Amino acid sequence: MTVSVEQIKTSLGAKTTEELRAALERHDESEYTDQAFEAMRQILTEWGIDASLAGVDTPQRNPLTGEVSASPSRTNVIRDVVVTDIKMPFGSMVVFMVKWAIASIPALIILFLLAALVSAILVGLGVSLLR
Repeated sequence: MTVSVEQIKTSLGAKTTEELRAALERHDESEYTDQAFEAMRQILTEWGIDASLAGVDTPQRNPLTGEVSASPSRTNVIRDVVVTDIKMPFGSMVVFMVKWAIASIPALIILFLLAALVSAILVGLGVSLLR
C-alpha cells in the first residue's frame, strides 16, 4: 500500500513544530519513512520554518554501503550579525543613558587613580634624576 506525501502531511499536521523538528533530528527510519520525513520538511516550510536552518539536518546515505551518516550540525555554525537600527522610546532611551552615565563613574575613578599613580611614578623618577 503506497501512501502519498499529501496523505502523510494530513496525518502529521496535528503535530507541533517541536515534535516535527525532533522527529527530523532523530531521523529514525524504523519510525518514519523517507516520504514522512519529506512531508515533515514540507509542513515546516509551509509554516514558515526553514528546516535547514532550524538545526534539522538531512542524514546522508552512502550509496555503496547503505550506511546513514549524519551531516554536520548547522546549529554550531557561527554567523556574523550586524545591528542596523534600534527602535526605543525617548523616555526609555533617557533612562538608559542616565544608567550608562552612572555606570561609567567607577570606571572614571579607576582611570583617575591609574593616572595619579603613573604621574606619581613619573614625578618621582624626574625628581630622582634631577638630584
